[in-house]
Amino acid sequence: AENAFNIPPQNSAYFASQGMTLISSEPVVMHDGSEGVLFTAEMKLKGFVFERLILMSGDYHFTIWINAGYIKLMRDKLRPVILQSMLTSKIYE
Repeated sequence: AENAFNIPPQNSAYFASQGMTLISSEPVVMHDGSEGVLFTAEMKLKGFVFERLILMSGDYHFTIWINAGYIKLMRDKLRPVILQSMLTSKIYE
């Protein structure tokens, strides 16, 4: 199934065109109750594997797009803190 941003989770062509491998795509609920999609992707740089979180929320008129990256070796410590911070984002009209 496609998400609100029309990027099929199994179609990783967009991510591959950016030098990344799509790992997962999942629905999320922002702290204000709005819905979003969290993409997790990996990329290699100078022998290290990095993970990138891409959060998208909003609609046709107002959109949040947040990227956060870290070295995968630190995933267990960094991902939960970064994700919680990303989920606090809010659109003010």
